[in-house]
Amino acid sequence: MFSIILKVLFALTSLWVCIYLFQLKERYPDLTKAGWYKVLSGVLLLFGFSLIEILDEFPNLKAVIFGSPIIPLFLEIVIGILGLMLITFGMISWLTEISFLKKKTEEREKEFLFLEFLSSKTKKSSSLIETLENSLKEVTGFLRVEASAIWITNPATQELILASYKGLPATLVKKFENLDSENGIIKEVARNKEPIIQEEIPSTEEILMELKKENFVSLALAPILGGDKNMGILALFSKERYKLDSKIGKLLENISSNLGEKIDTLRLAKEVKRKTDQLTQAIQENQILSVISGYLVSNLDFEQILDRIIWEGLKVIEAKVGHIVLVTDKAVEVRASLDPAFYGLKSDLAEFPLIKEVLDRRKNLVNQTNLLVPIFARNQILGVLWFENPEAEKVFTQKEVQQAQALANQASLAIQNSQLKQELEEAHRRLSNIGETQRLSAVTSPGPNFANDMNNILAAILGNTQLLQNKLASGELPYNSDLSEYLKIIEQSVVDGSQVIGQLQNSYPAPTEEVSQITTSDLRVFEPEVTDKLAKKLKVLAIDDQRMILDLLSSMFANLGHTTEVADTGQEGIEKFKQDSFDLVITDLGLLDISGFEVSQKIKERNPEVPIVMITGWGANFDKDQLRKAGVDYILAKPFKLEQLTEVVEKITAQRQSAIK
Repeated sequence: MFSIILKVLFALTSLWVCIYLFQLKERYPDLTKAGWYKVLSGVLLLFGFSLIEILDEFPNLKAVIFGSPIIPLFLEIVIGILGLMLITFGMISWLTEISFLKKKTEEREKEFLFLEFLSSKTKKSSSLIETLENSLKEVTGFLRVEASAIWITNPATQELILASYKGLPATLVKKFENLDSENGIIKEVARNKEPIIQEEIPSTEEILMELKKENFVSLALAPILGGDKNMGILALFSKERYKLDSKIGKLLENISSNLGEKIDTLRLAKEVKRKTDQLTQAIQENQILSVISGYLVSNLDFEQILDRIIWEGLKVIEAKVGHIVLVTDKAVEVRASLDPAFYGLKSDLAEFPLIKEVLDRRKNLVNQTNLLVPIFARNQILGVLWFENPEAEKVFTQKEVQQAQALANQASLAIQNSQLKQELEEAHRRLSNIGETQRLSAVTSPGPNFANDMNNILAAILGNTQLLQNKLASGELPYNSDLSEYLKIIEQSVVDGSQVIGQLQNSYPAPTEEVSQITTSDLRVFEPEVTDKLAKKLKVLAIDDQRMILDLLSSMFANLGHTTEVADTGQEGIEKFKQDSFDLVITDLGLLDISGFEVSQKIKERNPEVPIVMITGWGANFDKDQLRKAGVDYILAKPFKLEQLTEVVEKITAQRQSAIK
């Protein structure tokens, strides 16, 4: 009875083990890969063995089932031995797999710890080169390879540049300094964005052949990715066959990913720092320029303003002293300096080779102790801004050079303002003497040529004065109350002077018996009344034998938004009109080669529709029929104001638009 119970318990145990194995399979699917089926089969056979053993307790039933007693005995032996063997082999497979998994887990844990260590190591690195060198050192040691290298992609050319290496022979370093990312195995790595591992290097391309010459037999390449961008390549080289295999693929991906993130972070930090520095520099420069702009419109003397510019420069430029040297012909004059022995010095240019070099090259001069920047105005060098630092151990930085250029621009404005003041004061002094001309007429009476010449001069002064007033009002020039007042005085003086010239002209015989005063106010006889400005730009041909009048007309028309072509003789003007089309012709009456009337007639013969404006310093007393016959549409007497020229242009533009409609 006891034996039956034992045999039944054995059978039930076998059945329970089978059920437990199925439960393990559901919880640990990987067990089916290593011996699970063998163990299950062995347990099932033992369950069958236990059933035959139970039949031994019932001989009659056993005889009915098997007949001969030899058969169950044979089955017991075979099933029992086979079941034990299957269980044994299954358990061995299980233990082997468990050992393998344990080893694999340990390796992964080791790799994880290495990646964690590498990440912390690179985080401490503050520069790209330091990051790459630390990474290569740790990776080479961890994987126990003989050599390694990192190439970084040049964003501009997509060329790979060798940034760091370890263990590479000098011959390979020289050959691998620059790699083409569009060739061979490099292209494959970049395109697939996955590691390539060659356990045995083939001789299929130049790079691989060069490696084999140095006895490297296996390699691994992994792309360094920053987001979706290829930022470089990590390469490992070994002289042992099969040293580098597919097992390290995932590790290489993680290492290169770590490097990509770090490189991307460093680049981003560098860009942020660059923009922050630019912003800080811009704020600092704006503060300095704002201060200097205040000096420019103040009542400070010219030399005091230049001194302030130097002092402001020393706030942002590492220098001991500074000078502003003005240049005229082959002479130099120190107009501002923080060195008392240097201030006010006048000398030949040849004695200052550094300044001469700046003038010859028309560029900045920078060395370890000197920074010289040319002061430009209308493409002409007025002088040099010079900073010195004899005790410096470093060359002036690019940032300091840029700041010096900004200061030189401010110095240029100061110099131009000073020159303009001097010119205006001289012009005012000359104009104040015009009244004397009338009083001297009792002694000697000037002829009409004198009046024409004076009107030319007055026209240039009046026109340029009004242009300067417009620039001050629009903010193109720094506002200066003194300068504005000077301009108003000069404008009034020119008007007064023109009245004096007019009185002189009234004493001359009229050019014709029947005369009529034709001014811009009489143009309503010929044209419709217009009060609004039209936006159409005109192409103007200006003809005058006085360069100052041509320059004035060009500036005035440019101020009104129009383009101007100039000619200083009547024949040249006619030829230019034949070669090109113009919307307006403005010509002087008294040209050197032919009269303005002849110019007008020939232009009208070619194009009767083009409007012609006659300017003259002889006054505006001309016969209307004579003007119409010559083709003159408008007449302006010198000196004319910008407003008068504007009125003529508006009327011409309005007439053209009316004709189109």
